[in-house]
Formats: sequence, C-alpha cells, structure tokens
Amino acid sequence: GSGSGSGSGSGSGSSSTTSGGGGGGSGYVPEQVTAAIANLTAQLADLQAQINAMKGSYCTSSAVCPYNQYCSTFSSTCRQGPGGVCTMNLDCIEGLVCSAGNCSTPLGSCTDVLSLGRAIGDGAYFINPTLNTSVIDLSAGTMIYCLNSLDLGGWALALNINTADNNVVNYENTGFWTSPTALGGARSDPSTAFTKDFKSPKLFSTYPVNELLILAHDGSGFPLYWRSWYLSSNTSTLRSYLSDPP
Repeated sequence: GSGSGSGSGSGSGSSSTTSGGGGGGSGYVPEQVTAAIANLTAQLADLQAQINAMKGSYCTSSAVCPYNQYCSTFSSTCRQGPGGVCTMNLDCIEGLVCSAGNCSTPLGSCTDVLSLGRAIGDGAYFINPTLNTSVIDLSAGTMIYCLNSLDLGGWALALNINTADNNVVNYENTGFWTSPTALGGARSDPSTAFTKDFKSPKLFSTYPVNELLILAHDGSGFPLYWRSWYLSSNTSTLRSYLSDPP
C-alpha cells in the first residue's frame, strides 16, 4: 500500500490610509481588523513552515529519514519514532501517539492497532510485539505492515513474493525461507512490502503465530484471492512451520 499527501497555501493582507482632496478626509483600519490581519499572517507563515517541512521530509523508505524517524506509508513523509519530540499525533509515525510532548505508547500487534482505534488503513505501524509476551523489551519496537481491510483485519505481514522484481525466492533460497535473520535478497522495509520481495525477520522467526493468511495480489498490492487458517499451535513461529522437520 502507499499514500501521498501534499498541500499548499498562500495569502496576503494589507492595510492602508488614504487622503483625499477637496474637503479633505482620512481613512483608517480599526485596531481589531489590524489584529486579525496580523493573526492571519502569522497563521499563514506557520502553515507555510509546515508545508516546507513536509516537502523537506518526503520519503520513499525509512532509510532516507533522519535518526529515529520512519517513513509513513500513508503520507510518504518522515515522522518521529518513540521518544521523538511532537506537538500532535501527526508528528508521530503511525502506531504511536503524542503524549506530554513525546511520541510514545506503542501497541503490541496489528490486532491491537485495529481494536483500539489507531488503524487508519492498510500500511506500516510502529509496533512492539513483546508487549503481548511475558518478557517485555521496550527496545524491540519495529515497523510492521498491518493489513486491516481484509478478512476482519489485524494481519501482520511476514513475507511477500513479487515475481517481477528479478529476485528469485524459490525453495532453494534458504535465506528467505528458513533463515531467522537473512533476507534472501528480499527487503525488510515495509514501505515496499507489496512491490518487492519482503521479509520481516522478527515476525518470521521470533514471535508465535496462531492464524495464517495467504494472499494473492496484483502488482500494486490489491488483493485478488485469499484464505486464512487457524494454526494448531499458538506457541510456534512461522519459521518453525517451514524449517522444522515434520
């Protein structure tokens, strides 16, 4: 999935005094109008600064963003990660909220993002899967692509194969199919999750799964066919199903 946003604004304000011949006369702008014009001018300057900031932070992947910022798959702009300074939720990467001037409060799964009202569509969210385990690691947060529009939503993308990106991921590619850390030529940035071969090592090999969704989609990521299953174990990782002997 992808998203883009742009905006622009312009405005001007002026005041003047006039004088005329003949009987003479003068005109003036009341103080309230002058104050309103000054306030509008300040708002326009602030808006222009925000627009310029957005233009300067345009991104296609998190690799081009400053430290502790991530590329939003909804706006294609770099946004603050956990602990980043913020004044509103829109300053934070999806999945985080602005609290007391800092981006914080990640959730533990795509299901949580959906059920607690933070989902704004299909795309990448900052999630810490350890929050739903007995051993919480506050440094384990990562960007995870959540599919919220299909089969009741709340699905976390672990693997994707794009047959047109010139990377071969047949079953001889053990880096892709069985390695806990290697990518096998795929990418791990969820901003290209459906347009390139994709692998999330953490989701693939670290955290247990209890449901599986297999989806066939077109080149843009639009779903064509899918099917989901409940798995027999809720303590096994996806990697264990593909690499462990029967």
